[in-house]
Amino acid sequence: MKKKLIFSTILFIIALGLSVFLLVDNKSSDSNGSPPVGNSQIVLFYGEGCPHCVIVEEYIEKNAIKGKISFE
Repeated sequence: MKKKLIFSTILFIIALGLSVFLLVDNKSSDSNGSPPVGNSQIVLFYGEGCPHCVIVEEYIEKNAIKGKISFE
């Protein structure tokens, strides 16, 4: 029982360390290897008559998101 606990703990610590390493590595560069750009841009996909898209559009307008992020 004690060996299972020790093995599980070590496995968890290794997985946690690997996750942190991958997250930090991804934030330091994009897929091309270049550093992240200062201005944020999002491609916004939407559909006419989609009730979920209406909610997103209302949220963007209500919170003045267009002034903070560039949408394409």
